[in-house]
Amino acid sequence: MAIFLKVLRFLRGRYHLDIPFWLIEYYPPFWFMGVRIESITRDYRTLVASLPLRWYSKNLHGTMFGGHLCAAADPFPALMCGRIIGDLDVWSKVCSVEFKKPARSRVFMKIEITDEDIKEIRKQIETYQKATHTFRFDYRDRKGTLIAEVSNTVYLKKRARELPQAF
Repeated sequence: MAIFLKVLRFLRGRYHLDIPFWLIEYYPPFWFMGVRIESITRDYRTLVASLPLRWYSKNLHGTMFGGHLCAAADPFPALMCGRIIGDLDVWSKVCSVEFKKPARSRVFMKIEITDEDIKEIRKQIETYQKATHTFRFDYRDRKGTLIAEVSNTVYLKKRARELPQAF
């Protein structure tokens, strides 16, 4: 998988290709978990993804294992910020899930990044060369029942310029 990601990074950097965001579904952990990108806006500001309940994602009570929910929610805000703002090193710093009801079926998360979020991040980066921002979103089932509330803190830092290597 590391080779696959290196090839994608090379192609994106060398040929300035816009790699489709939905390819994350084929990242092995996400593919195995069954994460699906249901929709994403062209500007990467709104994403809806789903996570199915599978036999191997059930806990002793027959509901979805909480770590499954957390693992699926973890990378999306950081990846979206990386696409929206660009030219930054971005990663997820803290991800916490507050469970409200057991997940007994496929769940959906909707992540929205607002103009205010972007303004706050850019202001922090201009001032401190880095930023942290917390995004909050929910997991809901098909009926709209609140399953869990997610709080995901993203760390963003100006990308250090790479110096040419000496011969």
